[in-house]
Amino acid sequence: MFAKSSAVVSRRRRPPGYATELEQMLGGLTIRPVVPQDVDRLRAEFESADGETLRMRFFVPKPHLSSGDFERLTTVDYDRRLAITAWDGNRPAAIGRFEPAGDTTAEVAFVVKPAYRNQGVGRELIEILATAAADRGYQELEASYLAENVAAAAALKAAGFSRRSAESGVVEVSRSI
Repeated sequence: MFAKSSAVVSRRRRPPGYATELEQMLGGLTIRPVVPQDVDRLRAEFESADGETLRMRFFVPKPHLSSGDFERLTTVDYDRRLAITAWDGNRPAAIGRFEPAGDTTAEVAFVVKPAYRNQGVGRELIEILATAAADRGYQELEASYLAENVAAAAALKAAGFSRRSAESGVVEVSRSI
């Protein structure tokens, strides 16, 4: 069962469609779907993140995300759009998500805080997202990352992604699910 954590979402805070089957532990981290109430904590983490982490995820040094962008990132339908977070107590350690990129294809993206890298967190998020996407009718996942992002390249390769193309420093990969 679930270890006690402030990251656990109580039944009354769960939005309609909340995917309880995705709740799990990874070492000392609680992995669960994102909920709208996460917006303030995730915004604070984004605003305090180092520029290199943000550049590797968003391809620009310090992207501007509006309040509406954060609302969109934390309000998902748990079906066609899904985001999961890894929490260390009440602090986010990583987030991964998929969004539709076609009828049967979803785009996956993730970011792991530096202190949690090289521990399999990114790869585990990808695997959870791949299973969830397949369960929801997707047949393929795709992802893009900066060619210099060796951590993302390693996590995606370990998760079975194959390189499709590379142009202007951006690598595109995909995986059947």
